[in-house]
Amino acid sequence: TADFHEAVAGGFDGYQSRARDLLAVVNEMSRRAGAHGFSKDDMQALLAEELGISVEELQAAQQAARETAIQQLVEAGVLTEEQGELATAAAALRSYLDRHDMVAEALGMTPEALTQARLDGKTLAEILDNQGLSLSEYQENLASAREDALAQAVEDGVITQDQLDQLQNRIQDGFG
Repeated sequence: TADFHEAVAGGFDGYQSRARDLLAVVNEMSRRAGAHGFSKDDMQALLAEELGISVEELQAAQQAARETAIQQLVEAGVLTEEQGELATAAAALRSYLDRHDMVAEALGMTPEALTQARLDGKTLAEILDNQGLSLSEYQENLASAREDALAQAVEDGVITQDQLDQLQNRIQDGFG
């Protein structure tokens, strides 16, 4: 947390820049892993194994770190309390939006079958052909899977409908 406090003291722009750079690296690693059939769950399992802990312990540590970071941003005045609550809700929502699972659902496959197809070197076009789907059908199915996941998160009480609406408005507004 010393780096965090130093970044806040030095200005949020520096912290934001470093966070953005780190996020870009993590996203690129995840993208590359996903392109080779590794889901978020696969990556979590590999990381937990490397650290010598269970996946549940890893997830609990990640959640605690997110909550601590958000609270520190609120305490530093970088985020308002409402923004902090929204950030916490957005973080909780991520578990419902596993891209690999949604793609598998949109393709009418299990996540394991999708992983195997990708490991076998199949492209999306080949998988679509094997599943008898057009690209537009796949895109519609993917949008539907995403909406179903969001509705389930609201139903499960992970996020309120108001918070979901706020997040969707921010995305549509370009995070303005």
